[in-house]
Amino acid sequence: MAYQRPWETQVPPIREFAFTLKILPVRPECGNPALDPNCQKAKDETTCTGHGGWWTPVGLNPNPTCVCSTPDAGCPCTAASDCTGMCLAPWGSDSPCNTSAATCSSVKPMAGCFCLVMDDGQAFPICID
Repeated sequence: MAYQRPWETQVPPIREFAFTLKILPVRPECGNPALDPNCQKAKDETTCTGHGGWWTPVGLNPNPTCVCSTPDAGCPCTAASDCTGMCLAPWGSDSPCNTSAATCSSVKPMAGCFCLVMDDGQAFPICID
């Protein structure tokens, strides 16, 4: 995009903008956008469970936290920013992480070992305690 007067064709634009637009296919079988977005903000057990979360320890941390379902669980992703949780790729038999089959995580936060897809589309195996 260019910021300029359309009739001044010989004058360079004052400012130019570039955007990347990513259009993902709609999959009706993925996600649940009706989930309560306030679940992720819960700081105590009553608020957490009241918004549909589970008050439980995650990983090696003995202190409980609110674990919430994500509204885009199972939806396809190609970058971390595509998901409210994490973009996860399955372990591939021919490569460490199969990014062509990546989907958004079903809960947030998560612990365990999985292939994490970053915003640049690259994936790597990681274990989060």
